[in-house]
Amino acid sequence: MIKNIPLTPHRIFAGLLALSLLGAYITRNAQENCHYYWLFMLLVLGLASVAPLYQQTPNDRKSLQSRLLHWAGCVFATVVIYAYHNAGRLYHEETGLLILLVLAIGAYTDGLKNGLRFTLLGIYLGLIAISAAYVDAYLWPLAILASAAGVWSYFEDFSKTEYTINKKDWRLFR
Repeated sequence: MIKNIPLTPHRIFAGLLALSLLGAYITRNAQENCHYYWLFMLLVLGLASVAPLYQQTPNDRKSLQSRLLHWAGCVFATVVIYAYHNAGRLYHEETGLLILLVLAIGAYTDGLKNGLRFTLLGIYLGLIAISAAYVDAYLWPLAILASAAGVWSYFEDFSKTEYTINKKDWRLFR
């Protein structure tokens, strides 16, 4: 059951960074089909944004409705992109990049309202979109950036959590 899984902000952020890096790899090596992956990621990001709020306060409909409407707007923009794609107005590669940009803007604006991690994830997704369009070798720099962001997120959670260390355990940290 979902209540047994601790959805800490760090775990969600690290998982989304890893999935985004996988998306960058797919965009690099399978440009014609990457739009399916970014569509999947749109649903994953929407769920990752809504699930912790629902788990913490299941009766708070107002804030839950706000997040659901935000991600529904992103889904609507993606449906419009697919309509252009099916009409022959966009190629496969362009469709993937546009969905990635919708995803980046959606994560960024969600983060502006709800937390710094989604803002950073939106910036990271935007960097993936720019890199996929203009840079040839971009996977290693993006992997290093994702690692640095994951380490920052870990220490951000670590500094906010109160740890009690007795005197015997304190010797281990000297």
